[in-house]
Amino acid sequence: MNTCIKKKRDFGKLTLIYGSRTSADIVYKEELDELLKNPDISVHLSIDVAEKAGPISWASSDQCHGVKPTRELIAVTCGPPS
Repeated sequence: MNTCIKKKRDFGKLTLIYGSRTSADIVYKEELDELLKNPDISVHLSIDVAEKAGPISWASSDQCHGVKPTRELIAVTCGPPS
């Protein structure tokens, strides 16, 4: 993600869809908090277990359904298989 931010002109619009079971399971929390402050990046969080959201705006995992594939779209995924 840091490379995409540094080379934003090469990548265009940046969207991060991040999922976690609970807010306690979020890895790189400090870095994610910084991304949430960056106006050039659209960050969507999906937490599986309902809990108090606090200052983070939560989004459902349905965010992926609105993404339309194009030749320019680059997607990187990480995590266990579903």
